[in-house]
Amino acid sequence: HHVVATMVPQSRSGGGGSVEEDKDAKNMFDRIGKIVHEEIVKNDADAEKYKDALKGDLQKAVTTIWQTVAFKDTCQLVEDYYNNHVNVDARGERYPCGNTNVDRFSDKEGAECSKSKIKDSDYYRGACAPFRRLNLCNKNFPNMNSNDSSKAKDNLLLEVCMAAKYEGDSIKTPYPKHKQTNQGTASQLCTVLARSFADIGDIVRGRDLYLGNPEEIKQRKQLENKLKVIFGKIHKEVTSSGSNGKTLQKRYKDDREKNYFQLREDWWTANRETVWKALTCAADDNDKYSKITDNGRRTHSYDKCGHNETNVPTNLDYVPQFLRWFEEWAEDFCRKRKHKLENAIKKCRGENGKEKYCDLNRHDCVETIRGDDRFVEKDDCNECSVACKPFVKWIDKQKVEFDKQKRKYKSEITGGGSGKSPKRTKRAARSSSSSDDNGYRKKFYEQLKKKKWGYGTVDKFLEKLNKEGICGSKPQVGKETAYAADFTKDKTKQTFYRTTYCQACPWCGAHKKGEKWEAKGDGECGQGKGYKDYKETTTIEILTGDKGQLDMVRKYKKFCNSETGAANGGKGGSGGGASAHVASGGGVVGGGSGGTSGASGGENGKKGGKGKNGDNITETWTCYYDENKEKKYGSGDINFCVLQNGKQEEKDKTFSSYNAFFWDWVYHMLHDSLDWRNELDNCLKNENKQCIIKCNRECDCFLKWVKKKEKEWQLILQHFNKQGGFDEGKYKGLGFTQEIVLELLLQKDLLLESIKDTHVDAKDIERIDNMLQQAGGGSGVDASGSGTGVAGGACSDKCTEGANGKHNTKIDKFLEKELKEAEECTQTHTKEKCEKKPPGAGESPLRSENFEDPARVDQEESEVHSDEEEGDVDSSDEEEGEEGEEEKEEGAEEEATKAADTEGTKQDPPAPPTPDVCNIVSQLFSDPSQFSDACKQK
Repeated sequence: HHVVATMVPQSRSGGGGSVEEDKDAKNMFDRIGKIVHEEIVKNDADAEKYKDALKGDLQKAVTTIWQTVAFKDTCQLVEDYYNNHVNVDARGERYPCGNTNVDRFSDKEGAECSKSKIKDSDYYRGACAPFRRLNLCNKNFPNMNSNDSSKAKDNLLLEVCMAAKYEGDSIKTPYPKHKQTNQGTASQLCTVLARSFADIGDIVRGRDLYLGNPEEIKQRKQLENKLKVIFGKIHKEVTSSGSNGKTLQKRYKDDREKNYFQLREDWWTANRETVWKALTCAADDNDKYSKITDNGRRTHSYDKCGHNETNVPTNLDYVPQFLRWFEEWAEDFCRKRKHKLENAIKKCRGENGKEKYCDLNRHDCVETIRGDDRFVEKDDCNECSVACKPFVKWIDKQKVEFDKQKRKYKSEITGGGSGKSPKRTKRAARSSSSSDDNGYRKKFYEQLKKKKWGYGTVDKFLEKLNKEGICGSKPQVGKETAYAADFTKDKTKQTFYRTTYCQACPWCGAHKKGEKWEAKGDGECGQGKGYKDYKETTTIEILTGDKGQLDMVRKYKKFCNSETGAANGGKGGSGGGASAHVASGGGVVGGGSGGTSGASGGENGKKGGKGKNGDNITETWTCYYDENKEKKYGSGDINFCVLQNGKQEEKDKTFSSYNAFFWDWVYHMLHDSLDWRNELDNCLKNENKQCIIKCNRECDCFLKWVKKKEKEWQLILQHFNKQGGFDEGKYKGLGFTQEIVLELLLQKDLLLESIKDTHVDAKDIERIDNMLQQAGGGSGVDASGSGTGVAGGACSDKCTEGANGKHNTKIDKFLEKELKEAEECTQTHTKEKCEKKPPGAGESPLRSENFEDPARVDQEESEVHSDEEEGDVDSSDEEEGEEGEEEKEEGAEEEATKAADTEGTKQDPPAPPTPDVCNIVSQLFSDPSQFSDACKQK
């Protein structure tokens, strides 16, 4: 036993624990968790009676002749049992960590906040399960032995300890690498283990919030049923035998639903010390669990995470899971934010923060003059784009996750730990409340709300999240420094800001002043062409969806329910189409300090539908092109796009070069496609063609999204083809056309690189890779078209172009396949087919008892909006009048589908004659050096 206690300065905080003891959320959790634990155990008159009756014995569980076991050590007992009874089927179904290798510490994957995967969540408030929990090593639980009544409590302890031991191993093994690559930002190993310890405890006690995907939901039901059987046998044993049988009968008499929540709580309390020992088997002596105690007077450090201590050093298992997860989410957010920002500084300003000045769209800000519509891209700025595009998408998503958890805190506090808001009393009454009325959660919230602690409001709690060590550390590279993370009310904007380093170039460009970069004065430029002087313009309405939603179906719900959605997408303005601002809201240049000079662009702003200010799910953009043959406005052609939001004449208008605009659309279309597939996996992969009515509505929405993206893509190509200069000057006669250059740009490797930045699921990448391969191969060229091996790629698609002259690029083929699968899904999951199923037949795991009635959900969402004080949710009136809307959707599905089919039968306009591309390409690639420079220019 080795416990180190050091004195710390004491600073009391009015009536309760000290400021030092509550210096951060984790220490505050441990302090209140200890109070709750003592209240449950030490102040319970029957504590010792049930503890002795429920305590399991590993020696009895590992063998039928337990007296012959040669050792009593928890780690040896569990390992011996695993080697002799489980490992015979190498990494089979009884192996706690499953049969796949998962990195327990991910720099790219994050928390799971989806309503369908988290219990007691809705679209606007809920918990977020951390990445660590998603891969918890408890895969042996659904398959544990539930037949032996005589050793039920012993066998259960063995299975729980086996999960704990291999969970500890799976965290300890990669931890040194994680710590090395995240110096100063990684959690202590013992803290990570304590979090898993608490999650295992919640699973055993029936309080775990994580549901998972449909397959995991199915396994969860299997586990819950098995635990009921096991605890039923334990209940029978402890209430029918022993000197305390009658006392325990009285203690557990009120469990009418046979969930045995009180019994499970008691079993955990009696056996948690053994589980902690199993979890910390792999810990080293220098792995310390530290916490502040005695009203802030001492810091205790326990060697080997307290493995050899009589008492478990952590009390996190008596802290509500939602709160633990929120604190873990904040720590993970701060760690990733710091690294992502420092990476952005290096890539956009150079290793020492002053070598270059690039923006997220590959623009060199020294030469780029937005006020003159001049955009200059440099290869040296490509790394900045690669760093910033994923960061922008990531930070926007984190803001949504933060808001959702913040609202959940408010409902937890006001609801007394039930997870329900005060306005949900009817629903709470309908729920199985036995898990809410008893146990540690209610007791913890009672303590948390006490005036002397001050955590009755969310702001006080957020202050503690800020105290996480990494959250207070400012991202810094050289002399360039970004804001530290701060979750309090007046600092969230800067915390979730996309950062200066990932913004557009200054209005008139930048220059160096001393060792720092400075923006040039706004008056030094702005004499470019006026909007009305551009003959080549393209306007399009881009579907963005509700950016405050994490679920794709919910994100595009308003679009799919609208007349526009029913007609498979809105129509652009008379000028044709532009490239897209993306569904997540990220990637396109925003802000800046100026507007294009010239006449008003309001006329074009009216084309293409309502736009962002009208319906909050679309944005209207207008793209402008001029070949600039007379070189009046710089040396190159002019090609840019402007958001038509009423500010196109103002200093803070939003616009971008067309090239960056083009790639933003491709990037986010591919990302959204993956998100759709992940969300509708059970519907799209339904190999048995089993009808699920929920899938009909969701796949129909996916279908409408695909058709809308097809239209947007065709309009993007219209603007692409307005560009000139492909076959002029020194390249005249080489046969360069818009079609060939487009094929060079859309090489498979380049498209794959676009999604690898943030989507790391190997199956996702493989799926996209296969689809793009089917659309035609070719190897790496960069965004400018330079590279090798492009002959096959350039010719393969054009040689297979249909007789109608329709575009046949890799993106076209990709969307065609998406469309086909979406149509198959809607045909499989029809209302008629689902209604023909016999009662109870083929119930889908998607119809879990944890899913709520849609009408109630919509009503709750309206309540959330009316309760909001800080404007966390955009367009607070957006959800009004939605009660019962889900049911109305089902009735309108057929009409919407008919409208979709009608729209889909319209004939495309005849395409202009195209050159013999195959012949041109074969000549071009006989000498690749002829066009490599041309590709770089275009």
